[in-house]
Amino acid sequence: MSHLYEGLKNRGIFTFQDNIRLEHGNSIPEKLWKGIEESQVALVIFSKNYARSRWCLNELVKIMKCKEGNGQTVIPVFYDVDPSHVRNQRESFAEAFAEH
Repeated sequence: MSHLYEGLKNRGIFTFQDNIRLEHGNSIPEKLWKGIEESQVALVIFSKNYARSRWCLNELVKIMKCKEGNGQTVIPVFYDVDPSHVRNQRESFAEAFAEH
């Protein structure tokens, strides 16, 4: 993430990075919701543990609502995970959704 963030910054692309750490059970801050709503493009970085995080899944729901309502562009990035595992909810994604 840090390399991607720096690369975009070096190209003059303003980014909003979700790097806030919350304790389990805390709600997502309004600042984060606002950042998602005001973004023209959302990069969603799917990793093996992505679906284990309710926080990430809630952000994804918000991003997809913004895509539908505001025409936001959503770009998925698959980091060390096969896209079909996300699409078909297999492997670590199937395990995570079974736990939720």
